[in-house]
Amino acid sequence: KQEKDRITVKVNNLLTKLCALEEEGCKSKVHIELLEKEISENILVNQNLLWRLKQKEEECSLAQKTYSEYCKKMDLMKELEVVQKENADMIAKKEELERNYNKFLQEEFSGKAPTDIQKEIADLEASVEDQKALLNEKNATFQAQHQNRKQKEIDNIILQVT
Repeated sequence: KQEKDRITVKVNNLLTKLCALEEEGCKSKVHIELLEKEISENILVNQNLLWRLKQKEEECSLAQKTYSEYCKKMDLMKELEVVQKENADMIAKKEELERNYNKFLQEEFSGKAPTDIQKEIADLEASVEDQKALLNEKNATFQAQHQNRKQKEIDNIILQVT
């Protein structure tokens, strides 16, 4: 009977240990399930963060394009200012030439042969015409460049929209 009691005690001890191990296993399983759930949630959070990062990259790209267009427009404005200054300088020079021409006619008209006067007048008129032609050429060049840039900007906007 003692042997039976010892075996019963051993069996009961083993059963107690088995129950404790099963309980620990259940706790571990629950812990693993919680970790798996947390990992799944983290994956969703990471996917959301990646999507937001992509959106921000697209926003940055668009902002960079907008800034680039702004810089191009500022460069055009600087070119326009230079051409306008050149135009104003040429107009002032033309007006000065016309004043000098009129002064010349008043001072030099008397006492000279008509052919000399006509030659000087023709030279002055040619100089004025040269200045006008140069001014018109610069204006035409600027207008053509400006129109080409505007057309490129319009084409770029159309491309961006489509």
